Amino acid sequence: MASKKKFAMVANSKCGKSIEQSTSIGISKGHAYTFLHATLLNYAGKSEKIVQLRNPWGRDDYRGIGEYIGPWNDTDSKWDLVSQS
Repeated sequence: MASKKKFAMVANSKCGKSIEQSTSIGISKGHAYTFLHATLLNYAGKSEKIVQLRNPWGRDDYRGIGEYIGPWNDTDSKWDLVSQS
């Protein structure tokens, strides 16, 4: 496994017609993200596989877009239902 061997892992988003595009949930099209972590969360009696990605341009890209606003974003209320066990 790449993570056990301490290899860098990355993910990229599908290109759009222009580098100025982003998806409706804040993912910049044609952009690379650093893969930080994968885990299985237990919440509200369910399990959810999630990954943590980092935008190497910081919170927003150079155009001021790129903050993820989809499910499990930093302020999603689902986090309140995550089991601590």
